[in-house]
Amino acid sequence: PSIFTSTRLSSSPTSVGVSLSAGEPKLKQEADEGEKPSVEELKAQIFELLAVVETLKKEHGKELERLKKDLEEEKQMRNNLEAEIEKLKKAVLTT
Repeated sequence: PSIFTSTRLSSSPTSVGVSLSAGEPKLKQEADEGEKPSVEELKAQIFELLAVVETLKKEHGKELERLKKDLEEEKQMRNNLEAEIEKLKKAVLTT
Protein backbone atom coordinates (compact mmCIF):
# COMPACT_ATOMS: atom_id res chain seq x y z
CA PRO A 1 0.00 0.00 0.00
CA SER A 2 1.08 3.51 -0.76
CA ILE A 3 2.21 5.84 2.01
CA PHE A 4 0.62 8.80 0.28
CA THR A 5 -3.14 8.95 -0.02
CA SER A 6 -5.02 11.61 -1.90
CA THR A 7 -8.37 12.28 -0.29
CA ARG A 8 -10.15 13.50 -3.41
CA LEU A 9 -9.38 14.16 -7.04
CA SER A 10 -11.64 16.60 -8.88
CA SER A 11 -11.48 19.57 -11.21
CA SER A 12 -12.02 22.06 -8.35
CA PRO A 13 -9.49 22.36 -5.51
CA THR A 14 -11.82 21.27 -2.72
CA SER A 15 -9.58 18.86 -0.87
CA VAL A 16 -5.90 17.99 -0.93
CA GLY A 17 -4.33 15.64 1.54
CA VAL A 18 -1.34 13.56 2.37
CA SER A 19 -1.43 11.02 5.15
CA LEU A 20 1.40 8.86 6.39
CA SER A 21 1.51 5.55 8.20
CA ALA A 22 0.78 5.29 11.91
CA GLY A 23 2.25 7.87 14.24
CA GLU A 24 3.51 10.26 11.59
CA PRO A 25 2.39 13.82 10.88
CA LYS A 26 -0.56 14.40 8.60
CA LEU A 27 -1.11 17.28 6.22
CA LYS A 28 -4.58 18.17 5.07
CA GLN A 29 -5.95 21.31 3.42
CA GLU A 30 -9.65 21.65 2.84
CA ALA A 31 -10.92 24.74 1.05
CA ASP A 32 -14.47 25.91 0.47
CA GLU A 33 -15.92 25.42 -3.01
CA GLY A 34 -14.27 27.85 -5.44
CA GLU A 35 -11.87 29.29 -2.83
CA LYS A 36 -8.13 29.08 -3.50
CA PRO A 37 -5.63 28.61 -0.68
CA SER A 38 -3.64 31.72 0.25
CA VAL A 39 0.08 32.09 -0.40
CA GLU A 40 0.73 31.69 3.33
CA GLU A 41 -1.27 28.46 3.42
CA LEU A 42 0.67 27.16 0.43
CA LYS A 43 3.96 28.08 2.08
CA ALA A 44 2.87 26.27 5.23
CA GLN A 45 1.97 23.21 3.15
CA ILE A 46 5.36 23.30 1.43
CA PHE A 47 7.10 23.53 4.80
CA GLU A 48 5.09 20.60 6.17
CA LEU A 49 5.73 18.53 3.03
CA LEU A 50 9.46 19.21 3.29
CA ALA A 51 9.32 18.00 6.89
CA VAL A 52 7.49 14.87 5.76
CA VAL A 53 10.11 14.23 3.07
CA GLU A 54 12.90 14.62 5.65
CA THR A 55 11.15 12.17 7.97
CA LEU A 56 10.78 9.68 5.14
CA LYS A 57 14.45 10.08 4.22
CA LYS A 58 15.49 9.36 7.80
CA GLU A 59 13.22 6.33 8.04
CA HIS A 60 14.49 5.05 4.70
CA GLY A 61 18.08 5.46 5.86
CA LYS A 62 17.37 3.58 9.08
CA GLU A 63 15.64 0.78 7.19
CA LEU A 64 18.52 0.57 4.73
CA GLU A 65 21.03 0.31 7.57
CA ARG A 66 18.94 -2.40 9.23
CA LEU A 67 18.79 -4.35 5.98
CA LYS A 68 22.56 -4.04 5.51
CA LYS A 69 23.10 -5.33 9.05
CA ASP A 70 20.72 -8.24 8.43
CA LEU A 71 22.55 -9.07 5.20
CA GLU A 72 25.92 -9.10 6.95
CA GLU A 73 24.52 -11.39 9.65
CA GLU A 74 23.16 -13.76 7.00
CA LYS A 75 26.53 -13.77 5.20
CA GLN A 76 28.30 -14.60 8.46
CA MET A 77 25.87 -17.43 9.20
CA ARG A 78 26.38 -18.81 5.67
CA ASN A 79 30.17 -18.66 6.06
CA ASN A 80 29.91 -20.47 9.41
CA LEU A 81 27.73 -23.17 7.86
CA GLU A 82 30.12 -23.60 4.94
CA ALA A 83 33.04 -23.96 7.34
CA GLU A 84 31.11 -26.52 9.38
CA ILE A 85 30.26 -28.47 6.20
CA GLU A 86 33.94 -28.54 5.22
CA LYS A 87 34.88 -29.84 8.69
CA LEU A 88 32.24 -32.56 8.42
CA LYS A 89 33.41 -33.52 4.91
CA LYS A 90 36.99 -33.89 6.18
CA ALA A 91 35.81 -35.91 9.16
CA VAL A 92 33.85 -38.26 6.91
CA LEU A 93 36.75 -38.68 4.48
CA THR A 94 39.24 -39.53 7.25
CA THR A 95 37.05 -42.29 8.70
